[in-house]
Amino acid sequence: MKINKHYIYACVAILLWGFSSLSILIINEYWEGIQSLAFTFLLAAVFLFFVTLKRGRLNELKTYTGHDFAVIFGMGFIGVFLYNVLNTYSYMFATGTEALAINYLWPIWTVVFSMIILKEKITTRKVLAVALSFTGMLLVVTRGDLDALRNANVYGVSQAFLCSVCYGLFSAVSKKARYDKITASMLYFAASALIAIICMFVFSSPPPFTADGVFWSMMLLRGVGQFGVGYAVWTLAIMGDTVKISNMVLVTPFIQLLTLAAFTGEPIGFAPFAGLACIVFGALAAGLASGDAARA
Repeated sequence: MKINKHYIYACVAILLWGFSSLSILIINEYWEGIQSLAFTFLLAAVFLFFVTLKRGRLNELKTYTGHDFAVIFGMGFIGVFLYNVLNTYSYMFATGTEALAINYLWPIWTVVFSMIILKEKITTRKVLAVALSFTGMLLVVTRGDLDALRNANVYGVSQAFLCSVCYGLFSAVSKKARYDKITASMLYFAASALIAIICMFVFSSPPPFTADGVFWSMMLLRGVGQFGVGYAVWTLAIMGDTVKISNMVLVTPFIQLLTLAAFTGEPIGFAPFAGLACIVFGALAAGLASGDAARA
């Protein structure tokens, strides 16, 4: 039986992204968030440059106007730089489970922003999907006990929540963008690398050198694997059955949850797991309702 290559591409991307939470936690032990992001963004931009070169699409940049570059810069700032800054720092203050689960509210925000910005139709199914996902977020944060809200890490949870808003907005705006996705991703990461390097020198300092093999393997996994290869193969994957393949990405947070439990010993409680399930099912229902693909 021949396996559709688009599903293989999707599985590769999902497997790489399944280790995102773990790689962020390990990298955070060595470098500050803005330091690691400056380097991983640069790695991704270089990798995607060679992919774009191999595909013969670099000449398309000559057709872009100043307005196009401004739009791409803005999208990169929101969907790559700001999203990843908030995502990375959320793992410093919230638990891994809270950070990854709340982050996956982004498909719901995509639906919300699509209704507001793109004037997509509001349906009962979409409203119920949003309600289910936010109920799931409450389960994750409170762990099934509303009294736990008093002790919730507001800073970490807020960062995870805002990063989901950023990616939801980015995904909604991306629906109208007509740029080649891999070429655009190269520019998103290049712009984000530039912003991160400037921020690093202004608000922090160049990172200390470390020869630790685990650290550099995680940096390569994050920059080349999850950002570079992940984005490239996912773009190829959704050229197939877009809706079915896109919904596969919702398996990713469960893989992230399992990798966290396996490698860090973070317990998987029933309430956080149930909350994550609510968020994912809400995202799935919203994606099917809108007819648009959930994207990573």
